[in-house]
Amino acid sequence: MKKSLLSLLVIATLLFAYMPRSYASDIVMGGWDTDGDGAAETVYNSDGNIKIKESDGTSRTYPLGSGWYFMGAADTNGAPGIDLIFNVSGTVKIVHDASQITSTYPMNSNWWLLKGGIADTDGIPGAEVVFNINGTLRFLHDNTGTMKDYFMGSNWILISGGIADLDGVAGNEIALNMGIVDGIKVFHESTGTSNSYTMPVNWTLGGIYDQDNVAGNEIIYSTSTGSFAINDRLKTNYGI
Repeated sequence: MKKSLLSLLVIATLLFAYMPRSYASDIVMGGWDTDGDGAAETVYNSDGNIKIKESDGTSRTYPLGSGWYFMGAADTNGAPGIDLIFNVSGTVKIVHDASQITSTYPMNSNWWLLKGGIADTDGIPGAEVVFNINGTLRFLHDNTGTMKDYFMGSNWILISGGIADLDGVAGNEIALNMGIVDGIKVFHESTGTSNSYTMPVNWTLGGIYDQDNVAGNEIIYSTSTGSFAINDRLKTNYGI
């Protein structure tokens, strides 16, 4: 009986040792057209590395190192193919499978990715990655390999859904709630400028959508006296 159990344990150990690694450790992260050929590839977390597999079974592996977190997938460089964006121990790395290279961006500070912060903010092909760094908006432009910083103040929050086209011009704006004194600020990264709108003490966000059927969304809110729209295209704040 003991010999039989020992034999089974030996067989099980050998089977596990020779089991293909993809069966033992590969975890599907999602499917995107990462190489720009019009067909989706499957992306795996493979023992901490990123493995991208074609439908014919061929694959490519990108080492990231330890301590990484997947932030999102988007075309960040304006070239064909969806790029994969990672936080690797505080450094941003973007895997470009189409060119089979990885771009690295040291952040050198504490940072937070804004909700919805992978978006086109300058109207040029390729999504930006937008961070809050102690009150500064940092825009990572992977298409040029650069970053730009704009200090917004020390006391603001991103309005829910606040990364949107608010002026009808290519590129999304960033809508910030600056508090009771400073109201709402709409930042235009394409020009590096902002528009500010005075707000009442108490207001409730109704949504951000195209209220007037003209290019560009409005910020809709309500107070005890009625409903209002901030139209950044016209730089107005009016009742509706």
